[in-house]
Amino acid sequence: MVLHKGGVVAERYNDGITPDTKLLSWSVAKSFVNALIGIMVKDSLLDIHAPMDIPEWQGDGRKAITINDLMQMQSGLKWNEDYSARSDVNIMLHCESDMGLYALSKPLEYEPGTHWQYSSGSTNIAMRYLRSRFPSQEAFLRYMHSRLFAPLGIYGAVFEQDMSGTPLGSSYLYITARDFARFGQMYLDDGCVGNERILPEGWVDYTRTPAANSGDCYGAYFKLNGNGKYQDIPRDMYWCDGHDGQCIFIFPSQQVVVVILGFSPKPNNLIDFNALLKDILNQTRC
Repeated sequence: MVLHKGGVVAERYNDGITPDTKLLSWSVAKSFVNALIGIMVKDSLLDIHAPMDIPEWQGDGRKAITINDLMQMQSGLKWNEDYSARSDVNIMLHCESDMGLYALSKPLEYEPGTHWQYSSGSTNIAMRYLRSRFPSQEAFLRYMHSRLFAPLGIYGAVFEQDMSGTPLGSSYLYITARDFARFGQMYLDDGCVGNERILPEGWVDYTRTPAANSGDCYGAYFKLNGNGKYQDIPRDMYWCDGHDGQCIFIFPSQQVVVVILGFSPKPNNLIDFNALLKDILNQTRC
């Protein structure tokens, strides 16, 4: 699906998939957690630069970890995301009833804010922490749907939960292609939907600012093209990135949003994203 200047210019589905089909996000869900955190900051419910008051961390160096550290993948917590059978990410997603608790139990390997390492655990820690700021699970879910999904016109979102009742911000959001596109358009429009501001002023700029130790490839739960990963694409492009090729590409300088949900698993993508995106941008200039 392609949006240009807020209008749909291309939309295509494979057999058996329709505009109403809810599709799995994988790690695109992390970017929705970015939005939820931004909304809570706007509502004065969070300070992303303050140490988190997580009881299990108070006796060691983990007590210095901030939400910003988690969002920029610089928590310093020991983590393995290589998806081998006994990697931390696979144990968390397939064996643990409280995934955030499993991730936050990891020891500190680096000083917070000094080492970049991609971690799905960081997002589940963040989501567990966000839930703790509300008096009940129901209150948290109600807030998420009323303050994030409803303003975007997303009314059928399914955010799967672990056995503790925490939505799995790392991986398991189901919405339609049009819903993913609406989300991308909000970021292209600086956090606004129409005339309504959803995210705080400056939040999208914060999201696109490279994490200090990421080599210009990562912001805050969004990937960046600052290192020229896609060489024929503008460097200001940033995107939400899922494990099996689910992506929302956002092009500020071209006013374009591209949603791709076809199966293209890492590490050897079946889709040549550089060539595809280059062709789309050439078409939108016509």
